[in-house]
Amino acid sequence: ANAFMANVLTLVNNDSYLADCDAMSIATGALTAATLNLGLDKNLGYAYLVPFNSRNKQTGMWEKKAQFVLGYKGYIQLAQRSGQYKALNVIEVYEGELASWNRLTEEFEFNPDGRISDEVIGYVGYFELLNGFKKTVYWTKQQVEAHRIRNSKDKDKTKKSGVWASDYDAMAKKTVLRNMLSKWG
Repeated sequence: ANAFMANVLTLVNNDSYLADCDAMSIATGALTAATLNLGLDKNLGYAYLVPFNSRNKQTGMWEKKAQFVLGYKGYIQLAQRSGQYKALNVIEVYEGELASWNRLTEEFEFNPDGRISDEVIGYVGYFELLNGFKKTVYWTKQQVEAHRIRNSKDKDKTKKSGVWASDYDAMAKKTVLRNMLSKWG
């Protein structure tokens, strides 16, 4: 309990946006992370408390609330802990590496030696369960971008902000991984 409280206090004290959030929303998000046994340390990338503006239903006033957000590495951590996965990965696909992709059968042919530029053209996720079930999911960069815009809370939905602006590939991989695991894993 002492270590948990120290971590939450450090997190809030080092983030002025989070410090402005409703205390109960911070506690709720931190308890969610603790329940899942995922650290909120930003360096680990398992889970985050992210401040959002929301309208209070009773007063109609805007207020900042912290929201628990599971990170890319948090999804991997939870999948590993389930003891059901033999293999799990998601990577960027660079121009020239995609030999073929059949959307119907989901057969993905990858050529790691075919890379001709540093331009990312898509993201591929793969897992295999211990029972032999395998799944490959491929999203083009355009599909990821359409997903980002569709789910953006910004007024200008086309503008990249937050982690989408600072670490696009990590967010894209998280999107593919989350979609793959929630549908198939």
